[in-house]
Amino acid sequence: MTVASIAIARAFITLEKAISQIVQVLGFIRLGLMPTRRKGVESSPRSGIGR
Repeated sequence: MTVASIAIARAFITLEKAISQIVQVLGFIRLGLMPTRRKGVESSPRSGIGR
């Protein structure tokens, strides 16, 4: 492997980690923004997920 390919691989790995972190943060923000909706609907979506 050349130094360039190693650097590119490292960049891709860090990018993937950053993207996954952003996705997690967005998910947490969504959960934080709709806690009332979540609580009101919590019983019904579980049966939907069970299907």
